[in-house]
Amino acid sequence: MELHIGGVQKGTAHSAKRVNQPGDRFTPGGNKHVCPLNRGIDLKTKVQVACFKRAREQPFTSARRIVEEVVRELVPIDRPMEQFDPEYLARQANRRRQNDRPRHPKNLNFEIIESAIPYNFLLVDIEVQDRHHLIFASNRQIRLLRNARNWFVDATFRVVREPFYQLFSIHAFVSSDGQNVKQVPLLFAVMSGKRACDYRAIYTWIQDNVPDLQVKLITSDFELALWRACTQFLETVSKFVAVCFTGSKQCSEKSKSSV
Repeated sequence: MELHIGGVQKGTAHSAKRVNQPGDRFTPGGNKHVCPLNRGIDLKTKVQVACFKRAREQPFTSARRIVEEVVRELVPIDRPMEQFDPEYLARQANRRRQNDRPRHPKNLNFEIIESAIPYNFLLVDIEVQDRHHLIFASNRQIRLLRNARNWFVDATFRVVREPFYQLFSIHAFVSSDGQNVKQVPLLFAVMSGKRACDYRAIYTWIQDNVPDLQVKLITSDFELALWRACTQFLETVSKFVAVCFTGSKQCSEKSKSSV
């Protein structure tokens, strides 16, 4: 019996490798492979399997961080790093643990599965009429938020899906050694609305649950509902400034006059 093994290398060459089998004995034929040897495939597979396994064992750890740790542990220093695509491995690792996560709610009548959320990260589920707003922050983020004098607030729509509307976040500049300064997020609110009463509910909860706020200045995009909520309910703010990067000339002039 003869077994033919064929393959195409980028559409340019056809390999017809022949293996002869007289009885129970296999012998190579005369043709040679034209495809190059894929060196290091065993190490690549080992790294990939380790990334996928660790991603499912550590559901709250960043997939990119897991990939970096695995590559650092398993790949020798002299191996070229371009053989291991961290972005690709991180995407695949996240896909592997998708089935372990709760399904995204289809409406606002949902049940919160706290075991799928890092411990003490979900602080409250605020109900405003028929809308829900979920506030997230760690204990360390709350401590930094309390001491920060300048807040930078922002909202994005790209990272949330229905039935939620936007991700509202509060940021501040933080220094670890007195020299290196970096702006970091300190509180997140997954909101299903953006009316003034929705923002007021967020700020009211912060006032009631984060004592001794030191904030003196808040910078935001120009949004009338957010302005009203902040100025009315955040009593510890002595000066509110809105910075409008896009919009009308009137918006820019109003921002400048508030500085």
